Amino acid sequence: MSGIRLKLPKYCSKLLENSKKLSKSLTDYGRFLYIGFMNKFYRRLFFHGGPGLNSNCESKQLAKFFDGFWNEPSLLRPRVISGHLSDNRFENLIEDAWTFIESQIGVRKDGNSVGVFREENRGRLSLVCHSFSVWIPVLLALRAKNDQRCQAILDSIGEVVLVSPVLDTLNASQRILSLAAVDLLASNPAVAAKITAAELSAQFAYDEIVIAGFRSALLDEMLFTHYFSDMSALQLYAQALSDPGFGVDVESLFAVMAGFHAVVGSDTVEIGIASLQSLIDQKIKLTFVVGEHDKIANSAKNREYFERLSFGETQGKFEVIRSVGHFGHLENPKRFEEILGLSVRAENRIGNGKNHHPDTCTTVQ
Repeated sequence: MSGIRLKLPKYCSKLLENSKKLSKSLTDYGRFLYIGFMNKFYRRLFFHGGPGLNSNCESKQLAKFFDGFWNEPSLLRPRVISGHLSDNRFENLIEDAWTFIESQIGVRKDGNSVGVFREENRGRLSLVCHSFSVWIPVLLALRAKNDQRCQAILDSIGEVVLVSPVLDTLNASQRILSLAAVDLLASNPAVAAKITAAELSAQFAYDEIVIAGFRSALLDEMLFTHYFSDMSALQLYAQALSDPGFGVDVESLFAVMAGFHAVVGSDTVEIGIASLQSLIDQKIKLTFVVGEHDKIANSAKNREYFERLSFGETQGKFEVIRSVGHFGHLENPKRFEEILGLSVRAENRIGNGKNHHPDTCTTVQ
C-alpha cells in the first residue's frame, strides 16, 4: 500500500480546499471575537495634558470612549487633596494619578504603601495619556524596578496610548514661547523680546528662565489658538474651561513646572524612551497618536522616538490624525475612536502588519 497513491476526484479536492478555507475563516473569526472581547474588556482611563488643565471637555465630548477621567489636583475643584508624597507639586500630580489608577481596579495600599496586585486585574487597564501626562506611565516604568507598588500598577496595564506626547519638554516649551513671541511682536515688542530671550537661553525644561518666559507668554490672548487647527473644537474646549472648578489653574501650572526637574532631570527624551521600552518589554501595547499640524509636540520627533523602540512580540503603532493640532482627539473624535479600537481592526481586517489607513499608520509586530 505504501507505493499506491490515491487520486481524489476533482469535486473531493475542491471540497477539501474549501474546508481548509472555511477552517481558516472560522479561526480568523474566532480571533476577531476574542480580540473584540479583550478590547471591550479594557477599562479605559483618560489623563489630560497640562499642567494646569483638566479633563472636563474630554469627559463631555468623549464620554462613550472611556470608563474614567483623571483631573490633576487643584484648589479650583472641591476635592480633598491628601496622601501626597512631598511638597513637590509635580510629584504630587504623579502620585494623584497613580492613586486614581489604583481606585479604578480596587487596588489598595497596605501600611507600607506597597501595592497589592490581584491576578484578575492583569492587563485590564488601557491608559490614554495626552501631552504632558505621558510622564504618568513613564515614571511608573522608571520606578517599577525598585517599587513594588509601581510594579503592581504596571501589571494591571495592558495598553498605553500616548496622544501628542511631550517627551522633549524643553523643545515643547521653546515652541510655545516662540509662538507667543510672534503673536506679541506687533502689540508688545518689549514682552516679545523678553519671551524670545527666554526661549533662546533656556537650559532645560521648566528652569527659572522658561518659567519666567511662560509668565510673559500668558499675556498672549491668542496663544491657545495654536493648540488647535479646528477653531470649533477650541470653542468647545474654552466653554468647558468656563465651568465652575474647571478653569486653567495657573498656580498649579507654575508649581508643577518648578518641581519637574528635581524628579525627572534634564535628559527627558532618553529617560522617556528607556521607560517606554520597559513598558514594551513587559508586554504592554504602545500606541503613539500625533496630530499632523501639531505646533506644540513635534510630531516628526515623536516618530523618531517611536522608531527607536524595539517591540519584539509586543504590538506598537504610530498613528497620524490628519489636519489636526495638539488636541487631535477632540478635533477628530471619529478617527480617534477608530484608533482606540484599532487592535481589533488591525488584527482581523488587515493582517500582516498592514493598515487600512496606510498613509497614517505604522504598525510594528
